[in-house]
Amino acid sequence: MLRRLLASARRRIRSAALALVAAACLAAPGTAAAEALWLEVLLNGNPTQLIAEFDRSPDDRMSAKREELQAFGLEIPYAGPLDELIALDRLEGLSYQYDAPSQRISIVAPEALQAVKLYEASAQAAVALHGQKSSGMVLNYCLFAGAAGKALNATSMRRPDASLALDARVFSPVGTLSQSAIVRTSSVKRLEATRLDTTFTVTNEETLTTYRAGDTIAGGLAWTRPIRIGGLQMQRNFAVRPDLVTLPLPSFAGSAAVPSTAEIFVNNTSMFSQDLAPGPYRINNVPVVAGAGVASVVLRDAAGRETVTSQPFYVSPRLLAPGLTDFSVEVGVPRRSFGSAGDSYSRTPVFSASVRRGISPWLTLEGHAEGGAGLVNGGVGASVLLGSKGAASAAVIGSRRHGESGSQAFVHVEAAPWGMPVSASSQRTFGAYADLASATARVQPGTPTPTFMPTFDARPNKKLDRLNLSLPSRWLDGKSSLGMTLVSQQTSTGHASKTASASWSRPLWGGVSLFAAASATTGARKGVSLFAGLSIPFDRMSTTTAVSSGPSGKSASIEMTQPLGETPGSTGWGIRASEGSSRFQAATVSHRLPFARVEANVTRDQGGVRATAQIDGAVATLGDGVLFANRIDDAFAVVDAELPGVTVSYENRPMGKTGASGKLLVPALRSHAKNTLSIDIDNLPVDTTVDALTTVVAPRHRAGVLVKFPVQVRTDTAVLVLHAPDGAPLPVGAQGRIEQGEPFVVGYDGRAFVKGLRERNTAIVETAGRSCRASFGFAPVSGEQVLISPVVCH
Repeated sequence: MLRRLLASARRRIRSAALALVAAACLAAPGTAAAEALWLEVLLNGNPTQLIAEFDRSPDDRMSAKREELQAFGLEIPYAGPLDELIALDRLEGLSYQYDAPSQRISIVAPEALQAVKLYEASAQAAVALHGQKSSGMVLNYCLFAGAAGKALNATSMRRPDASLALDARVFSPVGTLSQSAIVRTSSVKRLEATRLDTTFTVTNEETLTTYRAGDTIAGGLAWTRPIRIGGLQMQRNFAVRPDLVTLPLPSFAGSAAVPSTAEIFVNNTSMFSQDLAPGPYRINNVPVVAGAGVASVVLRDAAGRETVTSQPFYVSPRLLAPGLTDFSVEVGVPRRSFGSAGDSYSRTPVFSASVRRGISPWLTLEGHAEGGAGLVNGGVGASVLLGSKGAASAAVIGSRRHGESGSQAFVHVEAAPWGMPVSASSQRTFGAYADLASATARVQPGTPTPTFMPTFDARPNKKLDRLNLSLPSRWLDGKSSLGMTLVSQQTSTGHASKTASASWSRPLWGGVSLFAAASATTGARKGVSLFAGLSIPFDRMSTTTAVSSGPSGKSASIEMTQPLGETPGSTGWGIRASEGSSRFQAATVSHRLPFARVEANVTRDQGGVRATAQIDGAVATLGDGVLFANRIDDAFAVVDAELPGVTVSYENRPMGKTGASGKLLVPALRSHAKNTLSIDIDNLPVDTTVDALTTVVAPRHRAGVLVKFPVQVRTDTAVLVLHAPDGAPLPVGAQGRIEQGEPFVVGYDGRAFVKGLRERNTAIVETAGRSCRASFGFAPVSGEQVLISPVVCH
């Protein structure tokens, strides 16, 4: 029995040994008894400022995990798990040297094994900035009144009329309810009210999507015709992310042998600068304007050596960045005769959908579909970047209504040959093509038009061609600019016309400029018009003189204007006179108040005199109280400084002073973007303190935000003048504190601003490793800064 047990044990030991030998033979080379090392890494002779983990085999072969190699800039040419152990000598073209005394490894790798370093050249790094949520209300108003007569006096000024345009909205964290209307009165009608738009809007900032319920305008593409509807809409809203680059901007790639600085010049203007690590790089989203241009990348190393490479580019606003989708989907009933007495909604529901998708930097696909009112309409299109030469777009769309079919074709090309911007488009309809704009129009094709109405046909033009081109100044005299436009169209009823126009301008000296324009039209309204003038600036004022000739005759005019500024207290005015076929005189004056803009105008011509006056402003509530301000079209802020007379600035521009309530409404903020607001402490009482003078806010679209600058009136502060026992002031920067109070810092001449004082106080100051104590009394004085001098620190 014992012999059998011993034999069995020997067999098990032999099997285990054979298994260990087999495992050792199958293991990767160098993994047996490998030594783990943490080494400083140099890549192509340049420090990576990183320490990586390596495995060193007994035969001095180095291996590292894939994630370690990627961390310091190597790109492994085949896929695998991050914890895969890769032998360095198996990477083709790579060599290394291990320096044991300094615990450093120097790796030399070809460019094919180096990871491309990506840099973003856009102004902001595409970080979502969510709008601040709040609740409140805004009412914009425009009160207009006018009267006309033979002379400017109370007796002859007849036919008075007035109107009040209202635009109200109530915003909350949920959404915004808006309502607009016009109220009119005249000698014909005593009072008339017209509702315009009623819409509830909700925006999802995560998905960049806006939802609307109520009155809206259908989305569309360059080759479709939107309509007004009452219903529901879901639409992409890139305005929520103003930092997001929606155009396929150019990118530039290269390789830096040593640490360098790259500076990009676009049309000889510096646009971006970036420090580059050695190795291949790519700079994405270089900020450029739409159109053609040339970008130059200048690489400078530490020794000042420069390498310059130039690359032409073309950017078209018709393309969408890869991966982005723009869309608009609507369903509802058409709205006809908007803003007039015949305003009404059709009973027939319709739908519309448009979509754009960026496929690549050079390709964007489009699609559109609509239907209802017996119509089915749909089409597809594409926009293509033609390298650095230009861009082209094309679309085809078909329709069927009441058994009749039709189609439409659209082509658009834009380019800048030899630096000359040019664009051309052509649109053709075939057969009985129809869309929602024509199918839902109040006057349908073929319907007799009343004699008091002009000829009207809602169907698309049979032909519409456009050509625009601009000649660069270097083609002319180096200073002038010349633009030309040609439009040729044929309506659905067969009427054809062509219009050619050109405009030219040239700066002379001191801001003086000369300009001219001409146009010629063929068809039912044929004629030729010429216009030329001279503009002379005087500080903020400008004077323009012009002569013109057209089908109605010849005339000469002179105009002097001073534009109205954006800050309260600014005044603008204008005077204009014309002689000849169009004889008139006009004068306008406007003034911007803290709470509104007022304007008055008087015009005199052959028909008599007309005088008008209007006032534009807004009433808003946010938090407690009602505030008056200039018109608020987008976002705004209510600044609460808790004291009257505090100057408030927006982006370093004074916007006014807080009122009796300590508040000021600042209109015209940028929604979903950073806005800097600040207050000026120069006119604050000396016994007040402010925790912060500047803040950054990001209001939501058409909403407001409440900004508080807590200004505290403190009667427990004073300025101490601290001296040593020998009479010398304590050194600058010495740290101190009031016993059982707040800390302070000693400034020049031993002065220190201290807070939290009582009737009797003790200050403890640390100077040069030593401490001293000073005792002093304190009595507050209202409206004055208390100065206690000298205070000897023992």
